[in-house]
Amino acid sequence: MNKIFYNDIELEIFEQVYEPREDSYLLADNLKVNEGMKVLDIGTGSGLQAIICAKQGANVIATDINPEAIKCAKRNAENTGVAIEFLQGNLFEPIKGKKFDLIIFNSPYLPEGSAPKEKTLLDLSYAGADKINIFLDQYKNHLEPEGRALLVHSSLSKIKVPGKIISAKKVAFEEIVLSELE
Repeated sequence: MNKIFYNDIELEIFEQVYEPREDSYLLADNLKVNEGMKVLDIGTGSGLQAIICAKQGANVIATDINPEAIKCAKRNAENTGVAIEFLQGNLFEPIKGKKFDLIIFNSPYLPEGSAPKEKTLLDLSYAGADKINIFLDQYKNHLEPEGRALLVHSSLSKIKVPGKIISAKKVAFEEIVLSELE
């Protein structure tokens, strides 16, 4: 188990959970919510984004397909002293028709063939750029009328993402992009 720090937040990272990196920090650095906002954090991983939103006073539901990520994020939320509802499942499946003011998704953006054939729970957080298209098809169904979504994606996925680019960062052989969708 690793420990990482982001500002005043200390996170424990379980072995099969995505450790926050440049993509996570790009999103974290651009997260601004208002008290009482309803926020959905899809693919919560260690819980960093959900914790940031909860610390700012949002009502947060965080989901992940990886059961180890849910355990990890839950522990990190408890250690930070914030209340977050955690649900295990794929994309919008666990929320059953709820609507949100903000949906955030640090998507798996590497092309599908980039993961080994025998996938581990951790591989789910990397490869699966097809999840971006599924997200883009469904997110509007879960937004309040004035709601918005923040999506992290990469030049490697080669998927055209609509919306406004909020921030971008070049790293090694890719550009990581944060887009705002309405």
